[in-house]
Amino acid sequence: MGSAPSDFDQGPQSQVGVAVIVRWQSALPLRQAQMLGKYGDRVAISPEAQKFLTDEPSIYVVAISGLAGAIVSAGGGDQARQSIAEKSTLTVRGKQPLHPIAVDFLPIGSTVDVLIGFPRAMRITLEDQEVELASEIGRATVRYKFKLKDMVVRGKLEL
Repeated sequence: MGSAPSDFDQGPQSQVGVAVIVRWQSALPLRQAQMLGKYGDRVAISPEAQKFLTDEPSIYVVAISGLAGAIVSAGGGDQARQSIAEKSTLTVRGKQPLHPIAVDFLPIGSTVDVLIGFPRAMRITLEDQEVELASEIGRATVRYKFKLKDMVVRGKLEL
């Protein structure tokens, strides 16, 4: 579901590349994995898990994993959230870019996952072929193109 290294650039002073993982977090397979991790073999009988899996997410959530925790903590949480929201877009060719309505951080050891939530104001279909995430996080630039044909599960585009 879009998990792959992303273009990552530390800015004009440095050309160091770092592999990050970009994934469409609100896609059903990722939500299923989340519930399996939380409920284990009880996922099928948990009402909370079943509700989470059957309700359509109200936003598109894209996650960027593998960033150094210092990249977001340097500017402070709220300031970093605002900066990422201002410098992130989800773009489908021929349509107006979506801008985030939410940004959150999930610390994992010395790294952090950046979760970016976009409104479902635009219907994305398989005919759109690809969606590009562009974001600046601190001095890092992240760009990733999701190939929508690779995000079809059981005949349905999962976003």
